[in-house]
Amino acid sequence: DITDAGFTLRETAPGVPLDEIIAATGAPLTIPDDVHEMTLPASV
Repeated sequence: DITDAGFTLRETAPGVPLDEIIAATGAPLTIPDDVHEMTLPASV
């Protein structure tokens, strides 16, 4: 989500740690307590 304060992380990709997401974002990032890992289809 995009807010006046920057981005809000809602989910992560499987196997991608938060520190990599934070480093790649390049903008203020809010990380709520309820962030979950997304489920990808088996064909991806």
